[in-house]
Amino acid sequence: MKGKNRPNAGSGGEKPDCSRHGKQIHGATKEQSGKDRKKKERKNMKKIAALILAVMMMMAVCSAAWAEDNSATIETQNGYVSGISGDTLTPLSRVVTFTDTFTVSDGDEARNLPGAIFEYKIEQGTPVDASASSPKVNAGVITVKDGNTYPKIDHAAHSQTAAGTTTDSVTVEVDFTKVDFTEAGIYRYDVTLTEVVSNVKDDIVIDTGNDKKGTYNLDVYVAKTETGYEPYAYVLAKKTATTTYTNTTDPQEVAYSNKVGEIVHEYTTYNLEVSKKIVGSVAANEFAFTITLKDVPTDVIFAQDGNDVTGTGSSENANVLTATLGNGKSTVIKGLPSTVKYAIQEAVNQLEGYTVEVEDSNPNHGTYGWIVNGAVTETSTEADAFGNPSDTTIGKADTTVAFTNTLKNISPTGVVLRVAPYALILAAGAVLFLISRRRKAAETEE
Repeated sequence: MKGKNRPNAGSGGEKPDCSRHGKQIHGATKEQSGKDRKKKERKNMKKIAALILAVMMMMAVCSAAWAEDNSATIETQNGYVSGISGDTLTPLSRVVTFTDTFTVSDGDEARNLPGAIFEYKIEQGTPVDASASSPKVNAGVITVKDGNTYPKIDHAAHSQTAAGTTTDSVTVEVDFTKVDFTEAGIYRYDVTLTEVVSNVKDDIVIDTGNDKKGTYNLDVYVAKTETGYEPYAYVLAKKTATTTYTNTTDPQEVAYSNKVGEIVHEYTTYNLEVSKKIVGSVAANEFAFTITLKDVPTDVIFAQDGNDVTGTGSSENANVLTATLGNGKSTVIKGLPSTVKYAIQEAVNQLEGYTVEVEDSNPNHGTYGWIVNGAVTETSTEADAFGNPSDTTIGKADTTVAFTNTLKNISPTGVVLRVAPYALILAAGAVLFLISRRRKAAETEE
């Protein structure tokens, strides 16, 4: 029976072998425990990696903030920054800044500064051997770390300014934090302006204080400190500058022939004036003009007769200006880039008998004449406008366009015919009177 076949532990029957099952259970438990532990380790590694990343980001932010707050700034008045005070030498930050200024040229009548980015690069300068009168200058050290090349230099990014603001200064940062200086000395770097990005690039003169060359020397003075070799002075100078000793005492002082406190770029604009002259006592008192300006950038603000106008940015969406001018009057548009194109039309009817003459000071102007359906014509008498409908580029000079309208006095034909017979009768009577007087005088003498 089933009951008799079951082992009885209490009656001395065969005991079940649990060791094998126990080993299997223990092995399974150990294997599961290992998997759980690895899973936990992976989670911990992810947490650690995330924590490390967060710390690194925090350190980067803090480092950037520290660099910004503690950077050494080259003085605009002196062209250098130094940590020397008497006999004391204080290391400076490994981040140095200089000023980049964008402004209008002297006497220019621009209404604002368009946006502009001045792109710089920094590379090794040319070494100079020591002499009795000048120090040794080493070529700058270039270091590559983490895929980046040091020193690094920022670009100077100038945003569009509001109307009436014609000077803008920004700070350019040069980062030497990862440069491996291994000995004391003077290290020379070339700072070069490589590109200008702007809608008015053609009207910007770069680097006006450096003969428009666009390249400077940035000298880094390095000394040995308790923590390594660190900068204690920075000098910005023209690339043509020379360095000489000014004394023989300790410490020796070095003089630069052409230190530069800031890098300056100038923006130049041009004016367009349309003037009016009217000849003839029966001519109209004033005439209406339409002036079309194309390709005025959207970040350019110009002015017509003192009123600010913002550029529309394209030929398809041109700036269309109007003016009504009397004799001796004019409308003046100031602050235009040289690449702007203009077209001028005056509302005057050819059938009314006007003669129109135009003098345009721009040597590249198009043909002026009577206009029919947007084109100049020589023969039609249906014209109701006179001007130059084609696009003329202003160029790098102020332009004056002078319109002269002439209308001769008109004598009605009927009046002339009615007066002429009477005039002839009077003339004949006068002649007969003179003849009669002479005869009488001759008779009296006889």
